Amino acid sequence: MRRFLITLAIVGILLVAKLAMAGFAIFQVFSSGSSQGCTDPIPSTAGAFGFNTCTFFDPMTSLATIDLGATNAAGFNWRTQGLTRVDLTASIANTGTMTVTAVSSAVLKVGMTLSPGVGAGGCAPSIGTTITAGSGGTGTYTVSPAQTLASCEFMASIIQATNTLSVDPVTGLTLTNVSQGDSNYGISTWTSLNVPSGVPETYRGISFKNGLYARAYVSFDETKAPNGIAGSPWRWPAWWLTSWPGTTPGSNFIETDNCDCFSNNGSVLLNNFLHDNLCGASCSGGSIFSDYFGTPPLRSTECNPVLDGNTFHTFDQLWVPPAKNNGVGFYGYLVDADTCPGNAVFTGSIDSDGVTLHVTQMLSTGSIATGSYIGNSNSTTAATTVASQTSGTPGKVGVYALSFNRGAVASSLMIATNANNCTYFAKGSGKQATCTMNPYDGAFTQADSSNGFILIISSGCTASFTTAACNVGTTAGNWPMHVKNIQVWQTLLTDKLVQN
Repeated sequence: MRRFLITLAIVGILLVAKLAMAGFAIFQVFSSGSSQGCTDPIPSTAGAFGFNTCTFFDPMTSLATIDLGATNAAGFNWRTQGLTRVDLTASIANTGTMTVTAVSSAVLKVGMTLSPGVGAGGCAPSIGTTITAGSGGTGTYTVSPAQTLASCEFMASIIQATNTLSVDPVTGLTLTNVSQGDSNYGISTWTSLNVPSGVPETYRGISFKNGLYARAYVSFDETKAPNGIAGSPWRWPAWWLTSWPGTTPGSNFIETDNCDCFSNNGSVLLNNFLHDNLCGASCSGGSIFSDYFGTPPLRSTECNPVLDGNTFHTFDQLWVPPAKNNGVGFYGYLVDADTCPGNAVFTGSIDSDGVTLHVTQMLSTGSIATGSYIGNSNSTTAATTVASQTSGTPGKVGVYALSFNRGAVASSLMIATNANNCTYFAKGSGKQATCTMNPYDGAFTQADSSNGFILIISSGCTASFTTAACNVGTTAGNWPMHVKNIQVWQTLLTDKLVQN
């Protein structure tokens, strides 16, 4: 069996090399097969890019895969630490008094959980050790449970509370009262660890490099989405990815928000976004998060999902790095991809009139439908959808009329999706900007050259507000969020990077 797999891998490598020499942007025409470890067959769009290997699967029916105590121990799929962390040196007396002698620039707060530091000076506090009194930098604090520890290094962060997580064989993981403030994002496959300023971020957990196709089954009540107003605290269900692992703190990284459920001043509820965060000289303005609220993207129009809190829907994320697409990053969102038409990978071109699309080769078993969003490696200023098919095989090779003048596009790799992929907030813009396939390729390059993406469930509060403020700003009944059967397909098993 091992010899067979090695032979198969060599054949795949030769095929990729042959296509690369030909200048072709896609790896292979999709062929059906079974995933190893994943419960779903390989999605057609994933297979079209050679993502035929299941590298990650969690049914989310056991809390044993989640590092509930923020222990930073090896062997977990998910971590609970939030985005804000404080590195500190402290000792703890048996009365529960913690004396902090050194602290990073961040501020210690009540509710932060202590985790082991890294390096020779690190030590492990009791699981679930939490700051119960005190705030600021160096000085004295009260922690619980009481314990005795000599001076050593810790990491402190707001973690997802254990009592907000539960599992069920049918509904998978249920999250309630998600986030305890301070920009906590629920759970992720990765947690940041103590690093000196200006060096690449270290981490513990799992990230995914060299491209991926990720899927999660998600259920929540969309009608309970909060009304998003810039600068206000509230929480909303979300399923997203970010390429932070392996980057230098302060450098740009990509954030792909597959499923964000909030209402922007009473408008669209289910959203997806793409952000290039902290992109430095290549962008202007302040932090992307200060400009988060602009014109939201259009909602999925094909098989418009009914998000009632009872029915599960699949939210899929495609990421093709520049190295696998002739130097240009590529991404796509898909909703209910296995049951909803309108998703396909194909070779196509657009005439000089800007609205006539010629599909010359189907590279997946999917189909193109009226309302499908069309994306490729050329930028545009508005979403382009299929208005109608004028000739050819229905949903396949043929000629289509587009709803928006895209301009002439030479024959190239294209993707049709049932979710809007023409969404991007340029840093400092304060509103929705252009599509991102080419002008913001730096973010994809960053993800390609670093350690790839991590998976994140829920997004927590909009900014560093208190728990009480986040609770007040969140629509009653907004949670719970149910998530199950999270799956990732990639080219090789080694594309899943595990660092413990």
